[in-house]
Amino acid sequence: MDERFVLKLRDHILENLTVEDYSVEDLAQEVAFSRSHLYRKLQGLTGLSISQFIRNVRLEKAYELLKAEVATVSEIAYQVGFGSSTYFSKCFHEVYGFPPGELKKRGTETQTEVPPNSGLKIERKQNPIEALHPGGNGELIEELFRALLPFKPSLEKFLLIDEEEGESLDHRLLAYQAIKCFPWPLGVELRRLFSASFREVSEERYQQSLKTLRKTLRFCSFLMLAEILEHLNAEGAELQSLKGQGQKLVEAMERMEDDDLRFILQSFKPALEECSRLFIPELKSFLDSVLLLEVEDWLSKSSGESLELRCQTLDQSLNLILKKLGFLARYRLVNISEIRVLKDKFESASFEHQYHFLNAVDADFKVHSERLENFADSRSVLLMHSIKDTGSFLNLSPFLVDTFESDQKSGSTKRDVFLLYKVEKGQLYYEGSDLNRIEDLSNSNHYPIWLRAFQRSMQYLRKL
Repeated sequence: MDERFVLKLRDHILENLTVEDYSVEDLAQEVAFSRSHLYRKLQGLTGLSISQFIRNVRLEKAYELLKAEVATVSEIAYQVGFGSSTYFSKCFHEVYGFPPGELKKRGTETQTEVPPNSGLKIERKQNPIEALHPGGNGELIEELFRALLPFKPSLEKFLLIDEEEGESLDHRLLAYQAIKCFPWPLGVELRRLFSASFREVSEERYQQSLKTLRKTLRFCSFLMLAEILEHLNAEGAELQSLKGQGQKLVEAMERMEDDDLRFILQSFKPALEECSRLFIPELKSFLDSVLLLEVEDWLSKSSGESLELRCQTLDQSLNLILKKLGFLARYRLVNISEIRVLKDKFESASFEHQYHFLNAVDADFKVHSERLENFADSRSVLLMHSIKDTGSFLNLSPFLVDTFESDQKSGSTKRDVFLLYKVEKGQLYYEGSDLNRIEDLSNSNHYPIWLRAFQRSMQYLRKL
């Protein structure tokens, strides 16, 4: 059965051989597996990651074509789905021990020949950790970076290298640019995960990956909830798919445990389909069967697996979700701390906005001043298409709050962006960038504003 399964995977890849961007998710969908489940299965059977398996099938076919001398090395490289003949030659040499151009010289006596109809030449061996960390093999970093390109084409310049001169991609640079594309609550977690301290397999690294995954799913839940609240706030708007679910949703939003996240995502999927207009239309495609299957598989994780395999499969789940969130590169996360009315004697009033950009890689949030004809929400964290379009934004407060200029009554707190963590006995608790630290922000001057906004949001849900 295992052999038939591997051959079935191989056949799916061969059917899509010329598709250069045939992905790990595409192959997982073919066999109705989550990405992490397929990774776990292939690791046990072959010792290869999914992308390595896809690459090796392409190389095996290339070997056959080169031996038959049907075309040049460059032509065959493109026929089997490699976008670069130089990269193809590099991969071929790694697997077979010699460059593709030497195959003809070696004839049929070479010991590296793959017998016909044998499937892949696979040795069962322990595969080194496929780390997200750029100091590792960089495979997942590059995969995540490339998923951002459709939403931020300017990133493509970081892929321009001269392969003929022996240049290779700098995965640390790709990691840095990828982090910048995500809002602070996610970017700071990725920055920590990509650091040298998490390069090796450890329980600490696993817990950090787990924290990043949970924080990412909570952030997604808040994006969806903000969209649903905008819809419910419209006059006469209803959501049939959520009827009778209001109290359960409120309880889930207050606890935010793993099973609650699954319930929220499953409930919000049909609700978003009902919304006629979304500020983030990409959310509908984000919440697809592939993502829900991945979440389900993550929640049913096996406790008997080794630490190494748990790290690897968790990375697969996290990478899939981050790739599907690539659309966030199109948006700006900002806090408008102050709006001043400017009015001259013979001029119409305008509004000077003090923007604080919350997509920084470090805590030095950039400040920008913009004079506009209309005003946006202040003292709130907003997701915007453009800071010049004050009428188009998604208000994420109180689920996401910025402590800038929110002085505490006793002492002060450092600048940070906090994500709602849980609600206990009517009090809001937030999670900032500090590792494993839950903050009580009730002394903040803005806390009453956040609490009222949360209570009103839950009132909308309870009415469903």
